[in-house]
Amino acid sequence: MAYVYRHIRLDKNEPFYIGIGSSKYYNRAYRHKSRSDFWKKVANKGGYEVEILMDDLTWEQACEKEKEFIKLYGRIDLKNGCLVNMTNGGDGALNAIISEKTRKSVAEANRRRIFTDEQKEKMAERMSKRNKDPELRAKITEGLRNSEKVLANARNLGIKAKGRKHSDLTKKKMSDSKIKKPIIQYDLNGNFIKKWESSCQIERDLNFDQSNVSHCCKGLSKQRYGFKWEYYKQ
Repeated sequence: MAYVYRHIRLDKNEPFYIGIGSSKYYNRAYRHKSRSDFWKKVANKGGYEVEILMDDLTWEQACEKEKEFIKLYGRIDLKNGCLVNMTNGGDGALNAIISEKTRKSVAEANRRRIFTDEQKEKMAERMSKRNKDPELRAKITEGLRNSEKVLANARNLGIKAKGRKHSDLTKKKMSDSKIKKPIIQYDLNGNFIKKWESSCQIERDLNFDQSNVSHCCKGLSKQRYGFKWEYYKQ
């Protein structure tokens, strides 16, 4: 899914850039590198903050909204507005072919990226509001349920499990695990998403292998399927 964001210059409290991205962690919105000199001049002069304007869009919808917002605010280079954008929008490169060298450089830059406490608080607040929205949670669940990648992974795991022989101890553990244990689902930032009745319900609704989810609940792995899981503690 894609989103539309804007950068607001703090010295004038007005937008100065409109952009779009496709990462669920809003990487592009918060990235300082790979910006034009014009953008850096404005951002460094008075500081800026990031605001996500629209979310859960298709890439085509995000491109159209980007063009609408750029037209609304206008461009400085065309002397009809306040934005440093150098195009009219809608020209993002979602499917661009990126060299291996560029990928490594971007990955290394992201690993060194440090957020301020203020940025962390804003991101946590934004994610908290998103996760409390029942309509959005329903969309996320539905999207995961119909994801071809998720379904393919579930099928592969099922194929690998066929014909596997288990020891008596393993069979006992499997039998014990069938007792319903409520499980809490979190995003990777630790924000609550949903409480599930059991790992069986998760497998039934999301096609996530319940043994992998349980593996995470037991503290044997940090995350599974892009989420954190833990047993509900009454």
